[in-house]
Amino acid sequence: MKNDKAQPRVSNREFITMIRSALDEAGHPDIMIARQWIVEDETGYSIHVPVGAALSVPLRPRSDFHDKPSFEDLKRNARDFALALVNLKRAKKMLEKYARDVRVAAVAEITAAQAEGLDLLIDGVGFKSTRAYHLTDKNWKEAAHHILASVRIRHTSCHLQPEVSSFPVEEPADVAKELAGVIQEQRERQDWMAQLEALGADLIVDQITLDLLAACGLNAEEMLRNVWKAQWVTVKFGDHGGQTWLSLVSSEGNVTARGDLGDCFWSGRSLEIAGDALGTDADRLVGMSLGDRVKHPVFTSRPIVSVERRLGTHSVSFDLSDKLMFDAETGRIWRNERLAA
Repeated sequence: MKNDKAQPRVSNREFITMIRSALDEAGHPDIMIARQWIVEDETGYSIHVPVGAALSVPLRPRSDFHDKPSFEDLKRNARDFALALVNLKRAKKMLEKYARDVRVAAVAEITAAQAEGLDLLIDGVGFKSTRAYHLTDKNWKEAAHHILASVRIRHTSCHLQPEVSSFPVEEPADVAKELAGVIQEQRERQDWMAQLEALGADLIVDQITLDLLAACGLNAEEMLRNVWKAQWVTVKFGDHGGQTWLSLVSSEGNVTARGDLGDCFWSGRSLEIAGDALGTDADRLVGMSLGDRVKHPVFTSRPIVSVERRLGTHSVSFDLSDKLMFDAETGRIWRNERLAA
């Protein structure tokens, strides 16, 4: 078990035994339950119940299952699972048809999108997880209606890398509506990626970010390549008498830095300076530099564009229009006049 949230006050073996006993007592010794169906991760605890040869329904216990449950709470959860298993067996053909119809609709949408040149792919069609007690209705059809299909699509993420996302679908007729957003995002991202590709670049980075990397003794090529792969990279380092940190974040091919710089904080858009280091008339500094009002060398001599006062903090903005290109394959960083224009 990976964390406290995922760990009930009973072992997996004991809980499966309780479900097995509940099934037997209800006259269903033929219905399977196996400890190997349990999946535990950071989101909690679920039992993936097979429905036919290619599908499974992830069932979760009640919310009190992880909050010091009493023996009666555990028995109630076990009964929930037993009743759900019975209804799932009865609903097998209905659920298989439901998933099959959703898949047909998804294939039609993705095929049409691919015909437009969009890089989309169906990764699978299954079922969204649900709490076992939702499937305990005496009418198995009513119980099965609590189960939603889930379509998994491989698409381009916001950091322009392949990603698989799941979309719940109530009815096959809803597939087009549910996938419309991801199809439009894919179209926009591919258009933007084509523009970057025409420039021979993978990322765009501002000069302040590069200056921050240099001031922290970090290799710009290595950091940019890492953030291109992972979207978010954070480095902690000792500076100004204590531990500070700097993060690089990629969004739609644009990289920005943010971090704790000791006596100030860079948000990626402005420098936040707490207290009265800039005085009560900080507006006078527009067009000038911070000088010795901050210690970080990246901001001591940079011309100030604007200053705002917010809840005891001065928010200082600088010119971010100086952009550079980065090619992840070669590590090249350069200015491009077409981008500046």
